[in-house]
Amino acid sequence: MNQEEIKKILPQREPMLMVDEILEIVRGESVIGYKKVKENEFWADGHFPENPVFPGVLLIEHMAQVTLFLAYREGGVSFKKVYLAKVDQIKFLTAVLPGMELYTEVRKISETGGFIKVAATVYIGQDRKEIAAAGKLTCYLETDME
Repeated sequence: MNQEEIKKILPQREPMLMVDEILEIVRGESVIGYKKVKENEFWADGHFPENPVFPGVLLIEHMAQVTLFLAYREGGVSFKKVYLAKVDQIKFLTAVLPGMELYTEVRKISETGGFIKVAATVYIGQDRKEIAAAGKLTCYLETDME
């Protein structure tokens, strides 16, 4: 799923759109998303001027946006409300720098009353050998399908 298709589903827009592609969806079970961290992104000049590091809070936002695709259905989905409800046990293991490619896998742990709890892992590089961050998130998703 390319950027144009992603924009039909995600409510976020630049500069807060943190997903470049969705590579795989196993409906209701797992999603793999992709983001290329660019040198000219809005945070790069200030975090940190001499040594830009992708902020951890934006890494969490990226994980949450990939999570939204667990609600994806053929023919589309519209979100009435989308909230990050809980961040749990997130560990940042490697600094994310401009030029890095992130492959993010989210796997559903549970779903109840519009809340989806996931395990999320952000890998650096297509080989997915190095982990940038991992942990659990809970998102609240209210869609037009409810």
